[in-house]
Amino acid sequence: MAANSIYIPGFMGLGDNLNLRPLVRDCLPRFSRVFLRTPCPELFHDLFHPEKLFFVKPANPLRTQKIAMDDWPPSTWTNLPPHRKGREINLKHSINDMLAGISVPEKCKKMLEDPNQYDFAFPVKDDWIMKARIELDKRMLGKRIKPLLVVHPPTVRKEWECSSRNPKIEYIQTIIDQCRDTHTIISVAHLRDGIEWADSTLHGIDVRFEHGELSLTAVCGLCKLASMVLCSPSFFMLLGIAIRTKTFCVFGGHIPPKFLIHDCMDLSKFGYSAPEPFCFCAEKGGPRHDCNKEIPKQKLISDFTKLKNREKERKVTIGMPAGIGDTHWILLKLESFRKLNKIDHLSICIHEDSGHKHSAAFLERIPFIDSVICKPDPFQFIWNIPPLERHTTCLENVEGCDFRVEFNSELEAGHRIETILPKYKVNWNYEIPYADKDREFAERVKKQTGRKLVVLYASSRGGNNNFIWTGGKWCIDDWVKIIQELNKRKITPVLIGAGWDLEYAEDLELRCDELDLPENAFLNMVGHTSIWKTMALIRECDAFIGFPSGMGIMSVKFQRPTVMFWPCCHEWFDVGFHTAWVDPKTLKKKLYYPMKYGSPDARPKKIISILGDAL
Repeated sequence: MAANSIYIPGFMGLGDNLNLRPLVRDCLPRFSRVFLRTPCPELFHDLFHPEKLFFVKPANPLRTQKIAMDDWPPSTWTNLPPHRKGREINLKHSINDMLAGISVPEKCKKMLEDPNQYDFAFPVKDDWIMKARIELDKRMLGKRIKPLLVVHPPTVRKEWECSSRNPKIEYIQTIIDQCRDTHTIISVAHLRDGIEWADSTLHGIDVRFEHGELSLTAVCGLCKLASMVLCSPSFFMLLGIAIRTKTFCVFGGHIPPKFLIHDCMDLSKFGYSAPEPFCFCAEKGGPRHDCNKEIPKQKLISDFTKLKNREKERKVTIGMPAGIGDTHWILLKLESFRKLNKIDHLSICIHEDSGHKHSAAFLERIPFIDSVICKPDPFQFIWNIPPLERHTTCLENVEGCDFRVEFNSELEAGHRIETILPKYKVNWNYEIPYADKDREFAERVKKQTGRKLVVLYASSRGGNNNFIWTGGKWCIDDWVKIIQELNKRKITPVLIGAGWDLEYAEDLELRCDELDLPENAFLNMVGHTSIWKTMALIRECDAFIGFPSGMGIMSVKFQRPTVMFWPCCHEWFDVGFHTAWVDPKTLKKKLYYPMKYGSPDARPKKIISILGDAL
């Protein structure tokens, strides 16, 4: 194993793997490679990096975990290379830890480089939720579905028998009886005769998935879909806490709650009831101990009712235009919007058409967005009515969304972004994650470009041939001249763009050939890079020159020296649209050079001169 690699020998339990997530997240930026033994790669889907996180296949998985492992192709697993002594980190939690008063989450938190970064949250993928919904619909056969209560009945497993931790089954039944009129009740387990069994049969269940009918991802989706989860201490308890679904756990004996949960996990949606005094028989090795499991019925119902009546999670869907630049303008205020409106789960809905194929991938990585929905039909934005007459910047309950937001019209009228929905604060520095693999890609490209990395965005045939934009005052030869000027400075510019820009990129290649420019006069990456690799090139560039677009807007956000051309036959430039969305600090630093097509500055030699020291 490489000197800067680490091995994490994870345990076989699904809950154990949820407990490992904060540790894995902490190790990824600190080590070049992280080898993780786990039977459930899906529980690390958001942390996976093909060049950094490697899954090591356990030799002796538990029964249900082995079934889940068999669904993964052989390429999922990596053989653990010989590793140096000490290059291992282990979250093993022992009786001695408990006797010292240390819980599993506390121990994990103390192992982090920065304990303040401990985060137990686990994001559930939208397609897992959809998978669960489909399975549920098959069973309900058109019946009305009330808010879901997912129940995991207490079970005993032959391979790891510990009946002492289970509560009395009648306590689970009592809670079910409390919810029969208000909830659709679903029981989920993986029973098998003689191998895993329930203490007793629960009654009042609407749908039973009790024999492994649901995959692990579908179970996660179902619990996220649920209004509440009811369980004994198990994977379901930790899953409910991690995905922020209200979860009520009824304890039996063996290990006290204080050693399994901690406030650092965010227990705002978690509640439990446990016997008092609690039988800590794990201290003496009593998995079958006849524990005191008595909980007064009144206390049990009271504990459950307190959790049930806690403020409900607010889930909000916001529809917005799909362009990278269009979404960026809204993202500048979206964190404040989420906070002031007390939104717990924020979904963004866009129409990802042929012109905006990368917007969903961009939005999915933004930390304060929980999920992204792509709708098949475009939103009915009305761009041509002056904003003061229509007030459509933020509409409620429109086209299937709780809010539909667009800043374009106000900005196009020259209104500063601070004045749009003014009660929400602008965060000019909102986080756009930057993966190491994307940075490394940009650095490799930079080595091919000579003295400096200059990024060009020439746009499409339609953009360049649109008279309203260029007024006939800019043509393909102007792009060639910019390339020539950069070549004189021993710089090979990089041309970026998406699929719809390919034809013009090919036109530019052909024109360079006709004028006998060197074969490597520019590096054509149009249509060959993901949105994140393209963003990396912009982050690392020494200068950006281009048509007004989301890529140019991102260059301005990243405070790269940016030349952006604006339409010469449109009022946008005159009213101030070209700067209405720019951080005042960026304007003061003079890193952004907006210019009209056809203006004295918009000449190839002048553009290179303006960029000056950047080149």
